[in-house]
Amino acid sequence: MSTNLSAEREELLRRRLFERSAKKRPALAEGPERGEHPALSFAQRRLWFLDQLRPDDVAYVIPAAYRLRGALDADALERALTGVVERHEVLRTRFALNGDEPYQLVGPAAFALRREDLSGAADPVAAARAEASAEAGTPFALETGPLLRVRLLKLAAEDHVLLVTVHHSVFDGVSLGLLTREVTAGYAAALAGERPELPELPLQYADFAVRQRAQLSGDRLARHLRQWREQLADVPQVLELPVEKSRPLNPSFQGRSVPFTVPAEVTEGLRGIAREHRASLYMVTLAAYQAVLSRHARVDDLLVGSPVAGRISPAVEQLIGFFVNTVPLRARLAGEPTFAELVDQVRETALSAFSHQELPIEKLVEELAPTRDLSRNPLIQVWFNLLNTEGGAEVGELALAGLDVTQFDTDGTTTRFDVELHLFDNGTDELSGELIYATDLFSADTARRLAGHYLNFLTAVAADPAQRISRVPIITGEELALLDRWNGTTTEAS
Repeated sequence: MSTNLSAEREELLRRRLFERSAKKRPALAEGPERGEHPALSFAQRRLWFLDQLRPDDVAYVIPAAYRLRGALDADALERALTGVVERHEVLRTRFALNGDEPYQLVGPAAFALRREDLSGAADPVAAARAEASAEAGTPFALETGPLLRVRLLKLAAEDHVLLVTVHHSVFDGVSLGLLTREVTAGYAAALAGERPELPELPLQYADFAVRQRAQLSGDRLARHLRQWREQLADVPQVLELPVEKSRPLNPSFQGRSVPFTVPAEVTEGLRGIAREHRASLYMVTLAAYQAVLSRHARVDDLLVGSPVAGRISPAVEQLIGFFVNTVPLRARLAGEPTFAELVDQVRETALSAFSHQELPIEKLVEELAPTRDLSRNPLIQVWFNLLNTEGGAEVGELALAGLDVTQFDTDGTTTRFDVELHLFDNGTDELSGELIYATDLFSADTARRLAGHYLNFLTAVAADPAQRISRVPIITGEELALLDRWNGTTTEAS
């Protein structure tokens, strides 16, 4: 009972915090018509620029894969997907040039589901996994499109794998949830010979991009920039974590993950800290991450990036597209603060950042003008997110009538950062976590140690948040055993 109540309080607090920041931002205003050559959004413009520098980059390829078991109606699935593509112009958009300036060019509402039969392979599942990996490693051509690829792989008569691959310039995490919900509705309607009943979209992504550029200008832009200049004054623009490999000039963006679980008693302790400090679980776990990073990098001033949905108006809440924004969250750890003091600092920093989240990270990077280095992400090299995954729709759960649908595990992952930390609050007593690391830089052993240090830090501060962060024990039992062996100097007398 108490666990459910604490989860409800956490969610209520999270909503109030975001509502508090949202009230300071007017909704998306009516703007100019899109015209013949609608401009790219700020976020799209940056990805287009990066694509000019590295046209074969796969860092912004978003793959999803689903195992479909049961009597699938492939034609109904194709009709459902066609409906989504017709409904959302951005899924049939490519980038063309008007002189030197890119613009959004919307193509016709045509879609065909690519169907392939792997049932004759010696191991159809392994063959599908290889296809999924190859698909995720295949770049998009932004100028020619399409920027959405969907393949249906047949493993057996009632066993299929659906691969959905999209370029980030037209898609984000919320979009995946929207797409799967609309495909779910469209598939059920297609089986019944009907059209899905979905609310009318008040605008399309190209309209949003035009309005965003018109709205975020002048005094409003200056106000946001002024706040961020103050917040990030003299901040180090590179976080140098100790790495085992030379940083390549052209990163592969290949990553691997280390899963872990935060035990129930630790999670409850962290929720208690959040309640006591009028913070959220997100803020408490972020503070712990920043503290561990500072210990590894041996710095007392650092930035961690974190996502915000970027959907600041009801007009775009149901719209597929690239809205997600990154906010840089600074931590100052000089002066031997306690963990409780760091949580208070992170709370204020996060609230300030959320109240100015309208400024795209792309504009902020331009303003701060960090030294351009294609070997690493500008300004932000480490990432953090806590996601409430209760119900599944947040992470793109697909439900098709009459079918057993599960996520299809694929080999490998990609990352644009040196390290990413993701926590998932799925409504149970425990938190699940995943540390994703760049294989160009780190070994699996180093990544496991970092994840272990984070878990140990959480465990220690959940029991006693008054500890000074520099003295919180983080060394794992395996490392202690190794140190004992190295330091063992006792010898038998002869």
